[in-house]
Formats: sequence, structure tokens, C-alpha cells
Amino acid sequence: MLYFSSHISEHSEDKLKEIFSIGVPFYTHFRANVNKTMRITRRIRRIRRIDIKKIERWELVHSILFGTGILTFGFFDGFTAMLMMEKYGISVESNPLWRGIMYSHGPVVFLLFKLFAAVMVFSVPFFLYRQGEQHWMTAGFMSVFMIGGILGAIDNYLYLRNGVVYLQPEIVLAMVLVMTLIALHIGDILDSNMEREKLFKISDKRWAELKSEIGYPGNF
Repeated sequence: MLYFSSHISEHSEDKLKEIFSIGVPFYTHFRANVNKTMRITRRIRRIRRIDIKKIERWELVHSILFGTGILTFGFFDGFTAMLMMEKYGISVESNPLWRGIMYSHGPVVFLLFKLFAAVMVFSVPFFLYRQGEQHWMTAGFMSVFMIGGILGAIDNYLYLRNGVVYLQPEIVLAMVLVMTLIALHIGDILDSNMEREKLFKISDKRWAELKSEIGYPGNF
């Protein structure tokens, strides 16, 4: 009886040792994989937070450009042109469309129409940005027209004060057109680079390392 009990005890002890020899490494490996998975999850969340911050930053940039563009290209340029035509006559305005509106409908309608035109000009790139992946291109386009509005308003104001044209309207128009082409070209290159970085943010080598860290079997 004692021999049988001791035999059972030794057998149970051997079983326990076998269980522990299998279970402890398995638990250790499982816990290590869980920790690695949690680290990878935190990295992915950090990347997502960075992407959200980038989106919010571009949203702020385009909103500021939209507002300042309407203010400069629409109101400031239109208001100074209106004062200039009221003081020196509509013939000082180089744009025949603006001359016709000022002559036919008066200064209020002229200013409202100038604001409406500015809203239309800046709405196109703003909506393109909201619907697609064009960030630098649309921001560059809006920046150029905002600068053009500032130049036009300054030129109108100087003519209003001194009666002297410092920058010919044709020169301002040519500068805006050239800057627009340059901004669109550079913006397209930068947007293409951003798109490639987004597609290949995690390289194949790094992805293989991540799979091995979390214990994916084979190629996934």
C-alpha cells in the first residue's frame, strides 16, 4: 500500500513537472507576444494621431487662406479700386469688366460682385482639397491669389494717394500667372511625395519584423 501510494505520488510529481515544463514556457511566450502586440498597437495609434494632427493642420491652413484670400483679393482690392475710380474716374481701371460694372451698377454692386468673384475663385481649390489628396497644390494656388490681392490693393492705394502707377496692372497679372504655374507645379510634386509616403509608410522589411514580433506564422 505504501509502495502504491509512493508510486502514485512520484507519478503525479512527474506529471506536474511535465505540465510546468510545458506551461511555463508557453505562458512566458504568450505574455511576451501580448506585450509585443500591445507595443505595436500603441505605435499604430500614435501614427493615427499624427495623421489626424496633419489633417487638422491642413484644414486650418486652408481655412485661413480661404478667409484671408477673400479679404485681400475680394474686399481690399475691390474697395481700393472703388475709391480709385470714384476719385479719378472709371477709366483708371484697367479691367473692362470692372469698369462696366462700376459704370452700370455703381460702387456697391461693384464691391459685392468683386467679393462674389473672390469667393468663387477660392472655393474651387478649397473644395478640391476637401474632396481629394491635393494639399500643397491647393494651398499654393490660394496663396498666390492672396498675394495678388495684396499687390493689387497696395497698387490701388498708392495710385489713390499719389496719382502715380507704381506697378502696371499687366505686370501684376503676369506675376500672378507665373507664380500660379510655379505653385501648381511644385504643389503637385509635393502632393505626389506625400501620397507615396502614405502608401509606403511601413516598408516590407519593417512589416516582416512586425509580423515576427507578434508571432504571425509564415507570410501574411
